[in-house]
Amino acid sequence: MCTIFLGDTFSLDAPEHLGRPIANRSLVRALFMCDQVKKVVTIGSPDIWAPPGLPGTVISKLVTVASVEELLNAFEHGDITAIFCSSFGKKYAQLVHFRNLNHLACPVFGFTHTLSYQDEVGAIYRFLCAGTRAYDGILCTSDCAVDVMTRLLSSVRKTLSFNPKGPALIKFPLAYESGEPGEMPDKSSDCFQV
Repeated sequence: MCTIFLGDTFSLDAPEHLGRPIANRSLVRALFMCDQVKKVVTIGSPDIWAPPGLPGTVISKLVTVASVEELLNAFEHGDITAIFCSSFGKKYAQLVHFRNLNHLACPVFGFTHTLSYQDEVGAIYRFLCAGTRAYDGILCTSDCAVDVMTRLLSSVRKTLSFNPKGPALIKFPLAYESGEPGEMPDKSSDCFQV
């Protein structure tokens, strides 16, 4: 059993947005429902973090802290075994730096759905220079994302004068829950239903 820290909001605070935020909310739901996860530690209001429709036993895993001091206290007591963030492009390097600066031993994982070269090259330089370790990882939500990230990491590493360790690329397919069978959408409407 492990305790994880969610290092950003995973777009839970922007429920009206589509695309990446929907995928991120699915990832958070999967983390809450995972049998291996004992607690999910976050900073911020519990109202943001309790995804609707989860059983009470799952929501009971949620632990919110009110400050960075409380968070560091949780790390010092060995309560947190891994750090997760929704996008390695924005937060991953910062969380790797936070981990290293505070001499923590836990891995940092970021998710990516990316298939774009140009958007992520700067982020790769940032997290490699921040000091990723061999046990850190990027959870790729498709085979295509793994392929793109493999090529990107290889290209960026060739330009560096040092040989950075990690992160590992791990395939992590998106969770999908169909719920109740729905009716076919009205094809005349301009609302697209999946």
